[in-house]
Amino acid sequence: MTGARDWLAATTALAAAAALALLLSACGDSGAGPGGGDANGIKLVDVTTEALGGEVVGGRSASDADGFNLGIGTGAAIADLDGDGRLDLVLVRDDDPGSDARGGPVIVYRNQGGLRFAADHQLDALFAGVAAHGVAAGDLEGDGDVDLFIAAEGRDYLLVNDGSGGFSETAATAGVTGPDDLGTSALFADVNADGVDDLVVSSLQPSMATQVWNRLYLGRGDGSFEDATVGSGFDLPGATWTTAAADLDRDGRVDLYLANDQFFHDANDRYLVLDRIDAAGHPHYRDVAAAVGVAERRASMGLAMRDVDGDGDDDLYVTNWGPSALYLAEAGGYRRAEKAFGIDQHLVPNFGGDFEYVSWGARFLDLDRDCALELMVVHGSASIPVDEAAHRQLDDFLRQPALGAPFALVSAEVGLPTRPRVSGQPLTGRGLVSGDLDGDGDDDLVVTPFAESFRVYRNDSATSGGAVRLRLTGTVSGPAAAGAVVHVRAGGKLQRVVAYAGGDVHSQGDGVLSVGLGAATLESIEVTWPSGLRQAVQRQPGAGEITRVREPEWLRVTPRLPAPGAAAELRVDAVDPGGALLGAAGVGRLVECVRSDGVPAPVVDRGDGSYAAALTHPGVAGVVTLTVSIDGRVLGPRPRVWFR
Repeated sequence: MTGARDWLAATTALAAAAALALLLSACGDSGAGPGGGDANGIKLVDVTTEALGGEVVGGRSASDADGFNLGIGTGAAIADLDGDGRLDLVLVRDDDPGSDARGGPVIVYRNQGGLRFAADHQLDALFAGVAAHGVAAGDLEGDGDVDLFIAAEGRDYLLVNDGSGGFSETAATAGVTGPDDLGTSALFADVNADGVDDLVVSSLQPSMATQVWNRLYLGRGDGSFEDATVGSGFDLPGATWTTAAADLDRDGRVDLYLANDQFFHDANDRYLVLDRIDAAGHPHYRDVAAAVGVAERRASMGLAMRDVDGDGDDDLYVTNWGPSALYLAEAGGYRRAEKAFGIDQHLVPNFGGDFEYVSWGARFLDLDRDCALELMVVHGSASIPVDEAAHRQLDDFLRQPALGAPFALVSAEVGLPTRPRVSGQPLTGRGLVSGDLDGDGDDDLVVTPFAESFRVYRNDSATSGGAVRLRLTGTVSGPAAAGAVVHVRAGGKLQRVVAYAGGDVHSQGDGVLSVGLGAATLESIEVTWPSGLRQAVQRQPGAGEITRVREPEWLRVTPRLPAPGAAAELRVDAVDPGGALLGAAGVGRLVECVRSDGVPAPVVDRGDGSYAAALTHPGVAGVVTLTVSIDGRVLGPRPRVWFR
């Protein structure tokens, strides 16, 4: 009889094999030269006016009595809100009535096709006078609709989708209005492995006396949340611009990286690894930033993750006021490598060499699909006045000629602005998000602002190879699939790409994973889900086509919130490494379920490769966490049942 190892492949073993394959060289020769500024056909065209019908100003909050402004910008989300197959835009604006640079309410822009959007003003009344800053998109109820969370000054907002792109505001009943703080960014990810996406909110609090930090809300699966911040190890001092959720230490569990701004508090970045999940399903974290080498004093703003040197590990780029940091992952930690990779630009050109860039949003891309990476970094003033030359900072676009090689600056070659706009229309960017806005099979870009207009860039790049484009949806894992690992084999070489949530300043992109293939022929695609299931993707995508990959629902609890006095049921289905049901071949396993409340939950072998346990009501209301094992092997998922 085969054991659980044949059913659920070990994530760590697979990751080690991927790293070994990559060490044999992937996607080109590492150590190639900087490339001399060759854009390789990459072309970005500013189509803001055509796409949005004119410039759309983000606005900024009012300054204090001394004229000081915190520099908090505005955000954007890219998502299909109405289910028509086209990506829509949500532009989150600062409508502070006390500001002389008022933006206006949050606007939903419906995609009309051909990179033309129509403004839908359904949210005008709700957000009139609201200084909104950050946005996250996710599926709160598991119904397939895209819901929205808006982080703002003061209370926050939760917008539940009715299925056609209409929204109802439910933050109060959902328990996520938050304290009176300065919300900057947010993300949805399943941080406690119960199959429901949770909500992580980043906050920038200028006063230490306020003692209001970031928040951690655990989802119940019905659109409501439980505040689990206090005592989690997440409730640490810091002024956080953004947080990223990913499996940072490669143990199969979702960790958190917090980009903290030293300008406000004496708190370094936080590198929070998941230490344990308690009986109530609450995650508990340990901050190991110092131990892994990322606890440095800086004004961290944004985050981007990708394998920059081609060794199979996830490297980390952290933007800063001044020199940004590239951390290469090595055994036991990270080492700084931005100079070696040519991405250490930090002085504003033509300004006497003594004014430092303020870097915000950043993304690793592969627009030319040559298997090597590009890096776009958004710069912008952190204060006012914004019409001074020093404050109009140009964005950077850098390209690797081969994976593992140094980057070359090609901003002008790809079409980014090479000089500031006229006075009163500065370049003061904040966030950077991507998504295929015109449906032509490649990613377009949106830059979000501070006190200027949002910018939309159409991607007109000439590609030099194919690409795999995947949209992942978790079932046993949370819908956002944060922490999933994709392995793409082409031309005998293996690429490893990790799905992570957050990291974008104020914003969230479409979330499609794009992997360039160069001239190689695609051989296989495999997804390792946060649940531990390894799934082979059988369908081979066409050029630029998005392949939707849904995790097989091999473990589930129904209902998650039983009626008062009612029972629930756990069901486990035997599947092979490709995610297919084993049927009769899966009979005879030893499947056990342990409830956190101690109530017995005997598992029945149904004789068809499926197993079930009745989850009786414990007699008192409360949450029960389940631990499931197969043939003595404890599984990663920790489903929760809310008995009422």
